[in-house]
Parts: sequence; structure tokens; C-alpha cells
Amino acid sequence: MRDQRAEALAQILVRYSAAVKEGDVCVIQSTTTAEPLIQAVYEEVLRAGGLPIMQLATEGAMPAFYELASDAQLDWLPPTSLWVAENSDVRIAIMADANSRELSQADPKKQARTQKARRPLMETMMKRSATGEHRWALTLFPTHAYASEAGMSLSAYEDFYYAACLATDEDPVGAWQRQSDEVKRLTEWMEGKDEVHVKAPGTDIKLGVGGRTFIPCFGQHNMPDGEFFTGPVEDSVEGEVSFSFPATYGGREVSGVRFRFEGGRVVDATAERGEEFLIEMLDTD
Repeated sequence: MRDQRAEALAQILVRYSAAVKEGDVCVIQSTTTAEPLIQAVYEEVLRAGGLPIMQLATEGAMPAFYELASDAQLDWLPPTSLWVAENSDVRIAIMADANSRELSQADPKKQARTQKARRPLMETMMKRSATGEHRWALTLFPTHAYASEAGMSLSAYEDFYYAACLATDEDPVGAWQRQSDEVKRLTEWMEGKDEVHVKAPGTDIKLGVGGRTFIPCFGQHNMPDGEFFTGPVEDSVEGEVSFSFPATYGGREVSGVRFRFEGGRVVDATAERGEEFLIEMLDTD
């Protein structure tokens, strides 16, 4: 029997986040590790009248790609991915790492090259999302890898994650509708502010936000959610920021990160771990 919390999360993703309706082409992207949630989402899309398409990868596919791919293969845009970007109505992506370090030995130059080659896919989907042509939602499926990263048992991590997604509420969709009211209230409080100044150990940074729009986030794209965000005035960011919490990107851990900004640009970047990879990623921008 499937975990009822996975069933509830599928309901949130399909009925609330992506708002799948009859006739929507809905692409479900994940790895085989997330099979219980994938199946629950697939069934919920069918109940909503959508047209589901599964795109699944196996564990080990990406390490093999970066080990074996030629330059031409690194630069290749898969036609199926291009079709999804240009034609799908909905995309639901489920992260489910079985090994959060599986790309730790991948060449960062190859990763950066592939990321650059596939940037048009994300740009197309974001443009279509901005016009309402495309809806997307991103979540994860609790795995031993994520639990280990959090320093928790899998059972404890599942409890933590599903509660954060409000999947344990008797009415999960209604719970997110109520949550949206609070996020909107905080967003309205920030409107009209000119500057954000953050001071903390290792951090003293100013960001100009005058004239910027603040966007409330309440589970329509990322799940879980609850933030509000904006982009600072491009040339306004000044100061230093340090990050005490490590981050994993592209299968590599970067920790002890410090950035120094001048005129809105990173002029110095260091990391206690993963500095070479960090610099490679910054250089792709």
C-alpha cells in the first residue's frame, strides 16, 4: 500500500500547484527511485483529465553521461526535451536522488558546457510560463540520500518533509490556499521599501529594491514553499555574504562559501570546499 502522504502530495501537485485540467499535456519528469510518488501523480493527472507523459531516468545515467559523452553529445539538445519546452501544458518534476554525490567526480567543465547548451530549454519554458502557456511544479521524493544529508533517519525525514508540504493536513489543498494568504500579507508589507540591509556573522550586504516587484510564493511552482522574492537593482548590490550551510548542485557539495559584491557583480568568491566547481559555475553566467 502506498504512503497516504504521497497520495496527498500528488493531489497538491496536480490539483493545486499545476492545476491540471482536462486535455492538458502533463509531462512527469523524475528518476525510477521516486516510483511511489510518480505513480500517484500519474493517476491523479488521469483523474483530472490530463494527458500524462512520463520521462524517467535511471540511477547512474548522469554519471555515465559525463564520463562518456563527446563534445557533440554534451552540446546536443534532445528533441524530446525541446518538444516538452515548446509544447507541453504542464511539467511536474520530482527530484529523487539515491546518491546525492553521484556526480562528485564529474568534470565541472563538462557540466557547465551541458548547462549552457540546454539553457534555451529553460528560457523557452520560463517565457511560456510568464505568459500562462506553461505551468510547472517542482518537488522531491524523500530518499535515504536526502535523509542522510539532513542528518535524519528516512522515517523522520519523511515525517518532516510531508509535514512541510502540508500533505498531513486533512484538506491539503485548502491548507495551501490558507497559507497563500499569509505569504501575500508579508509581500504587501515589503512593497515600497528601497533597500534591504542584511547583517550577520560574516555578512554585511546591501541590496537596492526600490521600484522592484515582490512575488509571493505559495506552492504554485515549488513544493514545499512559503517565500516571497524579488530581484535587486542590477548594479546595487554591495558588500559581503557568507553561507554557513552547504549546498549541493550538480552532485557536488560546495561549503563555506563567501561572495564579495561591487556594483552588483561578484568580484571575489571563495569556498572551503568545492571552490573550483563554484568558480566554473559562476563563469557560465
